[in-house]
Amino acid sequence: MSAGDDAVRKEHRELHPTEKAAVSAVKYFGQTLIDTCDTLGSSRELSIAKTKAEEAVMWAVKHITARGRRVPARRRGGAAASVTGPR
Repeated sequence: MSAGDDAVRKEHRELHPTEKAAVSAVKYFGQTLIDTCDTLGSSRELSIAKTKAEEAVMWAVKHITARGRRVPARRRGGAAASVTGPR
């Protein structure tokens, strides 16, 4: 198998709870940005912004779910502590 053979990640692996939380957080904030853009009207610039938000989510999730990478647990306190959005 060459390096390019795993580009689409044909094999599934179970995600660690911290990875699942990180994926959820990234998707939540990506969707929030897209929803905010939707409230601003419509333009080529907003369409590009929404496409780039989708792309950013894709790349971040790809990073989080890559083999052998573990997302560190979030620290208590600070702005980044609550990454899962409102409950």
